[in-house]
Amino acid sequence: MERVAREAPAVRFELLPLDDEPDKLLRRGDVDFLILPEMFMSSAYPRVALFDETLVCVGCRMNKQLPRQLTFERYMSMGHVAVKFGRTQKPSIEEWFLLEHGFKRRLEVVVGSYSMLPPVLSGTDRIATMPLRLVEHFVKTIPLRIIELPLPLPAFTEAVQWPASHNSDPASIWMREIFLHEASHMASPREVTGQLRHSYTTSA
Repeated sequence: MERVAREAPAVRFELLPLDDEPDKLLRRGDVDFLILPEMFMSSAYPRVALFDETLVCVGCRMNKQLPRQLTFERYMSMGHVAVKFGRTQKPSIEEWFLLEHGFKRRLEVVVGSYSMLPPVLSGTDRIATMPLRLVEHFVKTIPLRIIELPLPLPAFTEAVQWPASHNSDPASIWMREIFLHEASHMASPREVTGQLRHSYTTSA
């Protein structure tokens, strides 16, 4: 949005919360773009990959209950702040994985978006699981500690999707090119992890 504000200041943005059935928004033409993990997207609409993402465990930097290396048993025993999406409270990726394998965390706080996690963690002994790039954003202003997640979750791909009727629309093509260009400059998850660990080590 910073780039668009410079290049085309008349363009307006409206950011909407995740809908329970995002493909219906595309079918009705209610949105111009969806940005979601590719695994949750319908195959009925055009899409393009933006960047790879990975999940990490995060807690308040003052959380003395959070070890530098987290075992699965420790992860499961600690109090969690979790994200559930939409009116139907759809589980996040890690929650879905745990439930599929018969595990249930100690959920002490539930919020509606990943962006709400860091402020809620501040000053508590709770932990959360969230995308690494989002942690990178919040760690600049909120004292967070990042730990490798003790779950065999693979990296996932964030993608952008649009209505098929917009496939040849010049404005849609222009915005998609901006998405792709900006995403191409993002560091890999491994590089971001190294940057965050260095930041934590030098500021602790």
